[in-house]
Amino acid sequence: MVAKARPAVVRIETSQADGSGFIFQIGYPIPGEGRTALVLTNYHVIEGANKVNVTVNDSNALEGIV
Repeated sequence: MVAKARPAVVRIETSQADGSGFIFQIGYPIPGEGRTALVLTNYHVIEGANKVNVTVNDSNALEGIV
């Protein structure tokens, strides 16, 4: 089960806080299309942030918007 879930887990860093989240949809607004993903995390991780750095399981860091 862990091996299946691990690729969806991400690390989220902002100027105010760090935390984790998970990818729950790849492709937005249409699932499976485009290069955008939606990530779910707790509000306190992104509170007050406009941009975030998201590190995915393979250690690639991407910039995200809130």
